[in-house]
Amino acid sequence: MASSELGTKNSPNWVVWPHAMDVEGFFVACFRKKALAAPTESLESEEWPQFQRLPVAEAAALQSQATQELGSFPSPALLLRERQGGVWLSAFPRWPPPAAFARLSGMVEPGIKVMDASGALTDDIRLVVGGSHLTSEEWLKLHGNAGGGLGSRSLALRSSGAAGARRALEEMQASRMKADLVSYNTVLDAFAKEANATGAQEVMDEMVQTSVRPGVISYTILIEAHARAGNRDAAEEAFAALRAQGLQPNEVTYTALLRARLAAKDMAGARELAATGRLNEVGFTLLINAHAMSGDVRGAEEAFELLSKQWKPNLASYTALMKAYAKARDAQRADEVLAQIQSLSLQPNAATYATLISAHAKAQQLPRALELFQLQGEQLSGDEEAILQQDRSGAPENACGFAAKIPVDFCSAI
Repeated sequence: MASSELGTKNSPNWVVWPHAMDVEGFFVACFRKKALAAPTESLESEEWPQFQRLPVAEAAALQSQATQELGSFPSPALLLRERQGGVWLSAFPRWPPPAAFARLSGMVEPGIKVMDASGALTDDIRLVVGGSHLTSEEWLKLHGNAGGGLGSRSLALRSSGAAGARRALEEMQASRMKADLVSYNTVLDAFAKEANATGAQEVMDEMVQTSVRPGVISYTILIEAHARAGNRDAAEEAFAALRAQGLQPNEVTYTALLRARLAAKDMAGARELAATGRLNEVGFTLLINAHAMSGDVRGAEEAFELLSKQWKPNLASYTALMKAYAKARDAQRADEVLAQIQSLSLQPNAATYATLISAHAKAQQLPRALELFQLQGEQLSGDEEAILQQDRSGAPENACGFAAKIPVDFCSAI
């Protein structure tokens, strides 16, 4: 090919470089195309007419605001304002974008929306920029609001309360996102925590009408909701429905049913559940506490023995047993429980000390009660200390003088 056909150094389109010899002896002709003129930038784009580049001063002000709220902001940032007033962080390095992207203008957004028409930063930019400064609950909520997947939305339901969880579930369904078992169970749990058995039952009925099959957890939560609402019969019906579905109740299920029977003061039914050996630590502790509150020391001890055979008693369990002795004015046995707690390296809490103080107050042992009170880090005044030193007998007339100091009604106790 003649050089005149390829062009010369004065050719407007091509420049022909001198021929060179490569390592294998072949001639190689190198051509260099002249660089085209750089595209000019403007505030508007014919392909994206609904967006306009933000002037430099406005962009700087927005970046400063976002940095103050979020701690940082992408830089360099090409910001666009849409006709509706919102501001976007462009995915393109310059504006207008290359013509090749024109076909996408009606199908995709130009980047991330950072500010809405009201001037508030969006969830999208908070996720992108502030992710490391967010708590787990904040991240889940923002991720769900920004269009996160089903899992994030289901998890985000946990912190929105029963009414909020219900609304979020309806929004998921309206957006054609199929709610799964986790989503429904989360809403059920929200109603159960508020003792709203009616709302929980409606959610369960909705599950049955859909293709989502309630599981053991679903029925357990429903039983818990009825128990907290004081609906013993409804709780029993839910337990029977679980069995009818061929599902096997677990320790948590039995404990939820126990709560319903205890609320109905059905101690015989509660003991029957305990005898099955299917309660968890919480269930046995509830039973111990119920016996203690009714003044049944032997019943509390038997429940504690059943607990000890299957689980390791915890501080709440020991405190519940101590309460039984306190109600019976048996301060010595209450002290023995404290010794057991300390031997296991458990740390008595305020409830433990309050129970023990009550035991000694009812046994008219004021000095010991005051000593226990001081073990919590409380200080006595000079007059109180003087009385304590002078009267080790715990005279009832001194007890009422300390009623305001110790969190037990001594006057009624003695």
